[in-house]
Amino acid sequence: MRNIPNIITSVRLIAALFIATLCLAGNEQKLFLPLFVAAGVSDMLDGFIARRFNWCTDFGATLDSISDLALYLCVILFLAVSTPQAVFKCGAFVLVGGVVQVLHWAFCSAKLGGFPAYHTDFSRLCAYLIFGSVISFWLGRSDMILPAIACLWIACSVEGIIITAILSKRTSDVPGIFAALRQTREI
Repeated sequence: MRNIPNIITSVRLIAALFIATLCLAGNEQKLFLPLFVAAGVSDMLDGFIARRFNWCTDFGATLDSISDLALYLCVILFLAVSTPQAVFKCGAFVLVGGVVQVLHWAFCSAKLGGFPAYHTDFSRLCAYLIFGSVISFWLGRSDMILPAIACLWIACSVEGIIITAILSKRTSDVPGIFAALRQTREI
């Protein structure tokens, strides 16, 4: 039973890989939205179940973060394939988001020896906003939505960099910057 959240997370990772395959094959249009919605709901569900039944593990937190990343990279791939002009218009935002995300991973790996899996309150809020924004973009194609998504991504990565700078050991499920500061004072 304790592995139910990890099974749900693994299904999201598989869905992300399926979305990427569809995008590369040119068949993404019909299945993207239902797959993305199912994957997004699974993202909310796995964390809820893990916290509700106290089944949180470092492995699960890392798997969740990797699955989230895979899903959002597939969103970028999907958008680049299906609406290249919209992605091109906000290419600088996407590029900066990618660079800041890579810096976050590299910094966490170098300093703490692993993949960041903080799951902060802010990153959870951003995930919900990004989830809704991707659906809104798909349904309405507003050019303002993509830069907003990229800005949320950048803000989450910057928060992760700050938390990594504060922490002295690898920790998962850190509620935010202030919680990281409290943790370092308690050590």
